[in-house]
Amino acid sequence: MYDSYRLRDNLESLLDGIREEMLRKKKEDRISFLKIEIQKWEQKVLGDRVQFRRLLQEGELNIDPEVFENELDEEELAIGRIYLWINAMESGNDIFESDSKMEDKGDIQDENTLTFEPDPTNQYMDIHQVAKYLQVSESYIYRLSSEGEIPRIKMGNLIRFDKDEIDKWMRRKRG
Repeated sequence: MYDSYRLRDNLESLLDGIREEMLRKKKEDRISFLKIEIQKWEQKVLGDRVQFRRLLQEGELNIDPEVFENELDEEELAIGRIYLWINAMESGNDIFESDSKMEDKGDIQDENTLTFEPDPTNQYMDIHQVAKYLQVSESYIYRLSSEGEIPRIKMGNLIRFDKDEIDKWMRRKRG
């Protein structure tokens, strides 16, 4: 059976690994490293799509075609996150700066701190959740939001992000 949560966990782990390896690089080498990673990943997804279509035509596919297409779409969204990182860094934004400062301080929590656990059933995310989803800093999301660069829903002082709209936006950003 198709397990979209397992796929997302695997993609999150893969993105975390790429991000960690990128952060170990010199700042001037980070963009080229990410571009190489994207190239490899896009080639893999393209190869998977070609093989998928061949297996489908030959009747040798043991998975629902829609399920397989969904998996590849999830991978393309993950690739879109890396494109977002590159675009931000090319425009001079260190979107990981606040994250590395937080890592230096450790996980300091008090009784007033809310711990975030993503809820895959929730369609709407707040700034913290969308930053975690896209793996960028909250300050970068605040900037994108204030400039109207990212789709959002404003309700008085509250800002929410529709996950489907964020995914569509990521696809458009990939070009």
